[in-house]
Amino acid sequence: MATYAAGDGLLHCQAITGEALAGHTAALDQVLTHLTASGINAQLIMREAATRCPIMLYATGERLWHPPVLKIYANAGWKAAAISVGARSGCYFVELPYTPGWSGRDNPIEIISANHPDRVASFVSRVAGVSA
Repeated sequence: MATYAAGDGLLHCQAITGEALAGHTAALDQVLTHLTASGINAQLIMREAATRCPIMLYATGERLWHPPVLKIYANAGWKAAAISVGARSGCYFVELPYTPGWSGRDNPIEIISANHPDRVASFVSRVAGVSA
C-alpha cells in the first residue's frame, strides 16, 4: 500500500488504473458542481491532477495513477480541505487541517458516502468555514 500527501496530512491509498481514475475524476466533478452551487468561490478550489505512478502492471503493461485530489482554500490562502475518493469504497474522504482543539475534532478526516456529493459540499462549507 502506498501513501501520498493529500494536503498537509497523509492519506493511505493504492495506485489506481486509468479506468478507476476516470471514475474518481467524475466523482470529484460532482462535488465541484455542488461546491460551486453552494456559493464556494471556484477560484479557491484547485484540482490536483492525477500523476502517473512509477509502476506498471506487468501482465497488461497498463500504467497506474495516483488518485486525483480536490483542494479547497480559504480566502486568506490557507488550506480549508482536501477531498479524495476511496479506491475500493468510492466514498469521499474529506481531510481538514489538523489543529489541536479546533472545533473539538480529534480526527481530521471525515468519510462521506459516495451517493452524497452534496453532503461533501455542505460539510466543507460548514466545518471548514469557507464561503463565497
